[in-house]
Amino acid sequence: MIGIDNNILVRLVTKDDPYQLNQVLTFLSKAKANSTPLYINHIVLCELVWVLKKEYKYPKNTITSFLDDLIHTKEILFTNKEVLSEAIQLYKKGRGDFADYLTFTQNKKEGCSITYSFDTQLIKEKIFQTP
Repeated sequence: MIGIDNNILVRLVTKDDPYQLNQVLTFLSKAKANSTPLYINHIVLCELVWVLKKEYKYPKNTITSFLDDLIHTKEILFTNKEVLSEAIQLYKKGRGDFADYLTFTQNKKEGCSITYSFDTQLIKEKIFQTP
């Protein structure tokens, strides 16, 4: 298994560096040919969403479409695909950041009955509560 970092995914989405994109595509092709599983952790996905939104000004629907495609790629493993899927669905509809929804869904999976925050948007959505 090979771990993937945020900047690998950014090159794949933005295609802003032809040389690095070619390296990424070659790497992915070799991994697939060798049946080498790839792993992407939650932190990498949070970084990816932040970079695409803040630095590249990608619209939410483009970001969520890429995330949906990514989590349905059978060669890629995640910490918890169900948690990610729920977080993506909440992010699509909500006003918060992806990391907030991922925090909520992971906490829920781990048995937390409540997650506290001072984020007023998330409190309005009843995702979090104030202490």
